[in-house]
Amino acid sequence: MKNSKWAENQGKLQNVIAKFGLDSLLVHSDAFKALPYIDFDADTEGNMRKHIDFIYSLAESIYLPSFNYDFPKTRVFDYDNFQSQVGAIPEYYINQNNCNRTFDPMFSLIQDVNNMAFINYRSKVSSFDVDGAFASFKNKGSGFLLYGTTVASLTFIHYLESYMEVVYRYSKTFSGYTLVGNEKRIIEFSSHFRPLGAHLDYDWKKISADLISDGVMFSLSKYCHVIDAQKLFLFWEEKVKTDALYFLDRASINWVEPKLELLGRKFLQSDFE
Repeated sequence: MKNSKWAENQGKLQNVIAKFGLDSLLVHSDAFKALPYIDFDADTEGNMRKHIDFIYSLAESIYLPSFNYDFPKTRVFDYDNFQSQVGAIPEYYINQNNCNRTFDPMFSLIQDVNNMAFINYRSKVSSFDVDGAFASFKNKGSGFLLYGTTVASLTFIHYLESYMEVVYRYSKTFSGYTLVGNEKRIIEFSSHFRPLGAHLDYDWKKISADLISDGVMFSLSKYCHVIDAQKLFLFWEEKVKTDALYFLDRASINWVEPKLELLGRKFLQSDFE
């Protein structure tokens, strides 16, 4: 079945991005659910090219996630060959283009070819450092496009949690090695993690509704949303200052809150592992 409204849908999305004044976008995507935004047909590879062409027409700077979650298990990061595990669009782009990726064994970002920041080897990597790659999205003109996805795909929430040192996550470090060209080098990866073996999830319905009502996010459809990243950071910063458990769903709060009161401090890895 042909999509007769693809051009109209593209125009609406372009207008929202322009109204927000966004010239830099991190795009979380789902190629199938984003089909309303291209003139798709039976040619799967052609459809992927249409997605890429449209996405890269939307802003001056485009970033795609190239996340891979294997390092804590394998302790190996093959920088030149690691696969994106977060959708077909980033992986297709990697296979078809010469692109830079940030040097990060789990939360790497595909960057513009001319942007050389964060692509060099580092012996210690922390994805959500206050001056790391994700920090740049606090700048004016930066945004997030949920292209075929929902706010639940928004990894920036973990940057904000790290920045605010939320009480319900704890730091963990994994040592391993990375392959860069023909060299094998030591690497230490640190991030914050949810309590092992316990339910911890977010109230995405509330989070989404709050972002829309405050003008931080504009929803074009169930699976297409545009977010002003700077406004998002400031909005969430204030929410977490007011309520440390703001993001969590009720089932999480029901056990997290009493455990925190019992401990009298934030969670540590030794509390669960």
